[in-house]
Amino acid sequence: ANQLLSLHFHMKESSGSADKKIDKIRWYNFLKNNLNEFKPHEIIKDTTNGFTNSGIIIFSPPPGAFEINTVMPKGFFWICAACEKDSLAYPEMIEIKAQAFECKFSDNENDITHLASPLEPGIISKFSVPVDGIKKITQPYPSFGGKMKEDEVSLKKRTREHLRHKNRSIDIDDFEKMILQEFPNIYKVKCIPHSKPGCEYSPGNTLIVVIPRIFNYDIQDILEPKVSIGDREKIRSFVSKYSTPFAQIQVINPVYEKIQVICSVIFNKNISDKDFQSNKLNHDLMNFFVPWKSGAMGSINF
Repeated sequence: ANQLLSLHFHMKESSGSADKKIDKIRWYNFLKNNLNEFKPHEIIKDTTNGFTNSGIIIFSPPPGAFEINTVMPKGFFWICAACEKDSLAYPEMIEIKAQAFECKFSDNENDITHLASPLEPGIISKFSVPVDGIKKITQPYPSFGGKMKEDEVSLKKRTREHLRHKNRSIDIDDFEKMILQEFPNIYKVKCIPHSKPGCEYSPGNTLIVVIPRIFNYDIQDILEPKVSIGDREKIRSFVSKYSTPFAQIQVINPVYEKIQVICSVIFNKNISDKDFQSNKLNHDLMNFFVPWKSGAMGSINF
């Protein structure tokens, strides 16, 4: 009671129906046997981008939030998230953790080459200076948002691209270059003019297909890496500011073709552990059809 409630929502960001539209999430607390909507000042922070990606939400429970309710079990503070329609548009929830906070990297003349890839889970395990009242801290997820310092080659490349598009997305190359520059978590972009989902001949529409960098996404998505609906909306809003207002822009994930291999295999008679060889064959076939699973990002092609 009388303290802030900080919750981290870990979502499978590539899930969620692309055919549904995001509705506004409303948050309620259970007070005196009634659901009462949180007031704007009672939601201190929300980094989930409208509940479309993993992030932290900090609540300030209203006075009397822990008063006795006769409908729900006693001794708890109950909260509820709801939308009026199309709940399937939102990502699936993996887990919720309490007492969550965000750390930011501060450069103390460190070797900043580590920014080339996220910090692996579990690296941060304690405070540099002990804090009274806190027994343990954990880092269950990889870091995000890191970006290497721009070198001379990148500077020249960015300058050439900027001189060409001048912050105006007119043709397909402009869209692609501006998105890759603004969103480091995007690995590849394909812009298709005069198209929309299900129709390749639709003047006035622009279809943008995006592929994420694998290391920023959960292991569940490794076979079909997709960008969350929240990030896709950020991309759409970004390019819309620099393109004609008459263009209808949609940002989607690619459609992955699933391949099933059915074959008969004869192993050498001298091989004793056929189960091991069978698993190795499956593993090699997987790496052949999904080479980015083993880190070969350059193998992803449209």
